[in-house]
Amino acid sequence: MELYEIGAVSYCTNVTPGKSLSPEEAEYVASQVSGLFQSRLAESPYAEDVGVIRTECELGCVITTITIGASLAGLYKIIVDYEKFKSGLSQLAKDLNGVYVRVKQSLHGNGSTYVMKINLPDERVLEVTLKKAENQENRHRD
Repeated sequence: MELYEIGAVSYCTNVTPGKSLSPEEAEYVASQVSGLFQSRLAESPYAEDVGVIRTECELGCVITTITIGASLAGLYKIIVDYEKFKSGLSQLAKDLNGVYVRVKQSLHGNGSTYVMKINLPDERVLEVTLKKAENQENRHRD
């Protein structure tokens, strides 16, 4: 299923003060956060139409940004019921608040995770994304 980018959710995982993580350890934390997000997404009404495109992380505390996308059919559903989708995504993202993830693979340190921001465009931007997706789908068929 081809996914078209529709927004992102960013999480912060606190790291014990004075401790620094390697890029590999940050990726490990981000993979856990992304896995938890994807498991919640799989239980949602949009599970067949929305998915994770990529997961990125930054160091400091670990900032995990999960970029989500929707299929062509999913874009239609989201635009038709935008407020419900936006509310559902917000609740899904907040479900991970307070979840502890392992900070280091070899040690038993944990970091608490919470949602920082949800970047979701307004309906007009999604309508433009839908038009682009339709055009791309039509080119693939020709």
